[in-house]
Order: sequence, then structure tokens, then C-alpha cells
Amino acid sequence: MWIRNLQKKLVQSLSGGRVVFRFPYRDRVYLTFDDGPNQQYTPQVLRILREHRQLATFFLIGENVDKLPGLTAEILADGHQIGLHTHTHSRIDRMGKQDFSDDVRRNQQAIKDVTSSVPSLLRPPWGKLNWSNVRCARQLDIQLIHYTIASCDWQQTTSDRIIQSIGISRLRGGEIICLHDDNQPTIESLPTILEQLQARGMPCA
Repeated sequence: MWIRNLQKKLVQSLSGGRVVFRFPYRDRVYLTFDDGPNQQYTPQVLRILREHRQLATFFLIGENVDKLPGLTAEILADGHQIGLHTHTHSRIDRMGKQDFSDDVRRNQQAIKDVTSSVPSLLRPPWGKLNWSNVRCARQLDIQLIHYTIASCDWQQTTSDRIIQSIGISRLRGGEIICLHDDNQPTIESLPTILEQLQARGMPCA
């Protein structure tokens, strides 16, 4: 694990902060949700965050935004940040420069049509990226937000496994936690995750 963290730190440094695996803060963590908006689960995530008075960043798929503009607007209205997750949930490390640029602009346009804002944060699907993506992101003024902790909640069968995968007792602050708002185990684990973070004095940003 420490080798992987060292590699992430090195990539973040070499990219000049264009790729972010961790933020330099000790008093908070960054909770993120990928793959939305989802008609069934995103409203439940929003309700839980509202009840605990916590904020998160939602990395949205453009096609899903097109289908659920009202829900996209609700995410922003609740004070959460919205980022990009490609237009069709495609791996950016398999895209050429033009395809990457076109996909980012389609994803941005879908969100802009609903919110009037243009996101500049992108979460690579599957966490896959390469140095060509980094160079293109710089040209597009996009920041690639990776994650410190991949909960793998999309493949976990119980909420306990998700909570254990995050390891809240080991957090030091600044971690970017990756969750998905498209499955029931995540919904079931989220209240406990937020309560444990609050007990440690680490609010979500």
C-alpha cells in the first residue's frame, strides 16, 4: 500500500497538480460519488447528506445528465460540487487527443445546459489515465481528480465491507474517498460513514 501511495504522490507532483490523488488538508476529507445521476439512488444520497449537513462532489456521466436534468439541478441546489465523468463512462486512457477533447466538451455541455456552469474537474472512469490525458487536460484547463481510497462499493455486497474498505480510523485528512451513487450497499453504509467521520472531527468537503 505504501508503494502505491508513493507512486500517487509522485504522479501528482510530476503533473504539477493537474492530477490529484490527495489534498493537502488535515481537517477534512473529500467524499465523491461517481456514475450518477441515478434516479433511484442519488435522491437517497442527497437526503442522507442533507440530514448530516455534509457536502460532496458528484462526478456525473453526461448521458445520465441528459436523462435526469432535474436531479442534476438538485445536486447543485443542495450545495454540492459537480464534476465530469465523461459523456458515456468511457476510459479516457484509450482515447486519442481529439476524442478526449470532444468527450470532455460534450460532458461539460450536458451539465452547462442544466446548471449554467462549466465543470473543470474530471474523474477518470475506472481510475484509468495516461500522460497524454494529463497533457490534454492542461490544454483544456481540466483537473483530473483521482482518489486516495477506492471503496470498491460497486462490487461490495454489504455495507460493512464498504465501511471497512475506507478505514476511517486510519484517515489523516485530505483523503479523496470514491463512492458510487448507484447501489444499495452504499446507501446503507453512508450514514455510518458520515457519523464516524464526524466523530473524528473530519467533515466532508
